[in-house]
Amino acid sequence: MILTDDLVIEKRAEGDIGIVKADGIIDLATMRPMREAVRALLADGVRHLVLDLCSVGYMDSAGISIIMTAKRGVSEKHGEVYVVIQPGEVQRVLELIQMDRVVHLVPSPEEALSHLSSP
Repeated sequence: MILTDDLVIEKRAEGDIGIVKADGIIDLATMRPMREAVRALLADGVRHLVLDLCSVGYMDSAGISIIMTAKRGVSEKHGEVYVVIQPGEVQRVLELIQMDRVVHLVPSPEEALSHLSSP
């Protein structure tokens, strides 16, 4: 677990799936630990990433940059990125910029894992 004043990051791997859970605010001041968690999981060999943003109350372009870093990293391995979001500001931002054309937007980590586990 990585703690900052405004963001808590948890990361883990389940086979070839890396999971990063964020709780707090993702902006330029807090993005570094999350970006490092994504990069560490990619370096450890995960093929797919699940970014759980359900507990993120605010996200600016720094968060979008992290999602794109994840997408670039898994694309090299022919993997997928699932972003878990709940109704609210983060969902509105991601839908406004049509992020669903780049990554999968899902309502729960379980749904993301179900999609990645099915053949």
